[in-house]
Amino acid sequence: MYWEPCKAVSAVREKDVERGVVFSDTYQRSEALDRLYRIRDEIGIRTFINTVEKLLHLIETDILFFGVFHKKAAETIIPLIQSLPYEEAFVVQGIEGSEDVPVFRNSTFVYHVQKDSVETLTFRPADYGLNRSKELFPEYPSVHEQAGWINNILQNNIDDVTEPLYAQVLFNAALRLYLVKQASSIEEGIETAETILKSGGPWKRAERWRTQEERER
Repeated sequence: MYWEPCKAVSAVREKDVERGVVFSDTYQRSEALDRLYRIRDEIGIRTFINTVEKLLHLIETDILFFGVFHKKAAETIIPLIQSLPYEEAFVVQGIEGSEDVPVFRNSTFVYHVQKDSVETLTFRPADYGLNRSKELFPEYPSVHEQAGWINNILQNNIDDVTEPLYAQVLFNAALRLYLVKQASSIEEGIETAETILKSGGPWKRAERWRTQEERER
């Protein structure tokens, strides 16, 4: 189940190509999903819609990163992913079912899914000196707090609060670089991510995005 890319998405991609990030609202793309969202909101629990909206082929991408809570969910979703027009996918046991891998967990599995094969990979933060205690991560931080931490990490202002988050950023960046073959190892991915962050480039890019958004309002 997927949508072919349409003019609206192409316009968004052209508009945001310099930024390097594309945001597509699934509820604007599909009236049916928009109607179901209201029902889901009333039910107040996760439903199949959470899975469907993450699988939609909204833009022309060859690779899918898909987060799940546990292995049973991954094993259920893999055959469906193989029927979709992605060349490969990485199903990740992430935080709260997201694509972000925690560094407070001993190990995390990643399923590398291709049309005719599935490979199980395991990664341990401790192998790269990036494991941190779960107690170091604040529970239910406000949006303001999260924005402050992101700004501090992008500006390399690392303190006792942001250090565990910084470790998590490095691990996730390295994992992605390695999985999409932009780094030959997790270690190389960590080194690359650290070098890029320390260069100040990500902060400059974030500031440019912010300026562009303000101009378009």
